[in-house]
Amino acid sequence: MKKLLLTSVLPLAALVSTSASATPDTDSLKLEGKIDYQCTLTLSGQNGSSVNLVIGQQSVGNFAVICNDPDGFEVSVTSANGSNLQDDGGNYSAPYKMKFTPNANQPSVSLFSGGWEALDVSDQVNGFVADFADADGAAYGMMFKIDDGFNNALPGGVALKDTVTFSIDGL
Repeated sequence: MKKLLLTSVLPLAALVSTSASATPDTDSLKLEGKIDYQCTLTLSGQNGSSVNLVIGQQSVGNFAVICNDPDGFEVSVTSANGSNLQDDGGNYSAPYKMKFTPNANQPSVSLFSGGWEALDVSDQVNGFVADFADADGAAYGMMFKIDDGFNNALPGGVALKDTVTFSIDGL
């Protein structure tokens, strides 16, 4: 009987001493992340570079703005010829205006809400607006029209052009 009791106590003692002397093994994984500033403007032209000088308003494409700058951003639209389509020699010109209107997903703060604009124009959004930080951003349609005062008295075959530049900057 003594022998049996001793063998049953020994495994219990081994178990107690093993668990008492074991030290836990731990390690840590530190996670850190940062969201970079992103301000982008993307153009998509529907009519390429061809506009009709006779008809009224016409769509010339879209632009989308994505910006997550907490201070806001500014969008500028400039014309190389001061809102005039001009021939290469500068002899003929046709003044025009553009209008920018939000597409289906209208942002809570709108850019260029002044209607028809002669370029060079800029507008800004102050502070962070989640509508513009969304992955798709805020999209705007671009409309073009020849200025109402233009009499269209140009000789046939005259090619007129202008370059419109869009830019975006965080504030």
